[in-house]
Amino acid sequence: MTVHQAHLPQWDTLPHTVVASMLRAIVNSSQDGIIVLDRNREAMLMNERFVEMWSLPQELTVEGSGAARREYLSRLVEDPSVIPFLHTIPPDNDSHTRSQCVSLTNGLTMVGMSTAVLDERGEFHGQLIIYRDRTDLKTAEDQRNFFESHDPVTGLMNRSAMFATIEHRLRSSGEKTPFALIVIDFDRFSRLNEQFGHAFGDRVLHHSAETILRIVGSKRPACRHGEDEFMVLTEYSSEHWVHDLAQEIVDALSEEVLIDGVPITVSASAGLSFYPHDGDGANDLVSAAMLALQQSKETSGGRVSRYSQAYGRLEEERRQFELQLSQAAEGEGLELLFQPVYDLRLHSLSGCEALLRWRSQKLGLVSPSVFLPYAEESGLIVPIGEWVLRNACAQVAKWSDDSYGAVPISVNVSAKQIVEPDFADTVAKLLEETGCSPFLLSLELTETSLIENLAQVSHTIDAIRRLGVKVYIDDFGTGYSGLSYLKHFNVDTLKIDQSFTQSIGQSRQEDALMQAAISMAHALGLNALAEGVETQEQLRFLMNSGCDQAQGFFLNRPMNAQQFTELLTETDIRFDWAAES
Repeated sequence: MTVHQAHLPQWDTLPHTVVASMLRAIVNSSQDGIIVLDRNREAMLMNERFVEMWSLPQELTVEGSGAARREYLSRLVEDPSVIPFLHTIPPDNDSHTRSQCVSLTNGLTMVGMSTAVLDERGEFHGQLIIYRDRTDLKTAEDQRNFFESHDPVTGLMNRSAMFATIEHRLRSSGEKTPFALIVIDFDRFSRLNEQFGHAFGDRVLHHSAETILRIVGSKRPACRHGEDEFMVLTEYSSEHWVHDLAQEIVDALSEEVLIDGVPITVSASAGLSFYPHDGDGANDLVSAAMLALQQSKETSGGRVSRYSQAYGRLEEERRQFELQLSQAAEGEGLELLFQPVYDLRLHSLSGCEALLRWRSQKLGLVSPSVFLPYAEESGLIVPIGEWVLRNACAQVAKWSDDSYGAVPISVNVSAKQIVEPDFADTVAKLLEETGCSPFLLSLELTETSLIENLAQVSHTIDAIRRLGVKVYIDDFGTGYSGLSYLKHFNVDTLKIDQSFTQSIGQSRQEDALMQAAISMAHALGLNALAEGVETQEQLRFLMNSGCDQAQGFFLNRPMNAQQFTELLTETDIRFDWAAES
């Protein structure tokens, strides 16, 4: 700030003692530490704040103590060269202010500003040195820098800082000095969060970080890599040594601990990768360690595994498979086949079941037994299931529009679909979009999917049936040992699993089981549909037992839409309906 001479009092008219008193009052009221030196670097004046900042002894405040005071100040700062820089007469009577950050060994942080005092002729008379406390700002900056590179829950490095540390190690690794990465992960940690809450889970993680540091020491970089994942960067003396260190961590983390008075036991697993054997970049090494961790978990957890290229190739194949499957979820390569269903009382075609097939451009024809479990696990079964439902309804509407009559169709629904809160709305929307009559659609649900969320599923089934859509229990007799669940659901048909059908004729007990399943369906007022009919003997038994409907290779194989359309026009009978009396 510029001070204009016209605004200043006429100092020459004031007594010297008054001026001196005024200057002392101004200097002592300042929150900054101030010292004024003469041309010999002896103190002409220092304020109380300066003495307080430096904890200056009384003997160093008197005349003639300049050299001793400078030596004392130099011992208190982290960089001793700061004091000579600020307390030395500027060369050539430089009137510019010089500033320097001053960090004391006691944690105090200041900015020192030194200015030469010159008269009107430019002649040097002394120095004004001001020390301004910046500890709070430095602390806030340090905290900001800390949390930019550290995890707030555990105090360990965060992922970004660890990657930077690995890259630095790689750049400075002369002759490819080997090192190792250890990735540690808790098994089923999410259950602990669900049971006790995330705040409790954070305390478990903090305790785990302390355990890891106790084992690996502060010199080995450690980070929180994910929600319940930790990573340690360590030197390499031998693969066996690294394995033992990782096993020690896993064992310690798996011990029972008391958190807020609650005994907690969580198992852990670990994966290892080694530089340069498993990669020459941070991403490659971390990915290798993560794959090794996954291998540990797949072998029941509580183990330590190192990365293997064979497992890495297998995982790459899995990733490619999942990538192809995600594209299939948008309809790419998916197709429907239609397996005819026959009415055993009327000896006629009564509808069909829609069966999903996937013909990948890269993988060829993939069996449903292979891709459906992947789709279920990944959640892709929801969009895939919606594709099946939309296209099945569209085909039924097309048959009706093309004057082939009303063709009932059944579509399999996964457990993940049926628990969607808006699933009934999705069905209603697809029926409206395709123009399919709801009375021609049936949805097949497995016993397992029915009991996973009984209340939600029961509510959804009721909403579906209000639309006019029928509901089947698929694979009846294999999914659940109890039968009391049946009273909770309004269904139309029990679809008896093919294992019962294919056991017909093997023993009296097997035949009795099939007969009992048919009788149970009728006793409950439900339709009985047997799947998996492959022989004349099985068909006759079902007809004699009063089974309502059947499907299977003996009756007809699954066929594409064109083939099924041709079937709708046929009148000849392809098999012997004659039943034994």
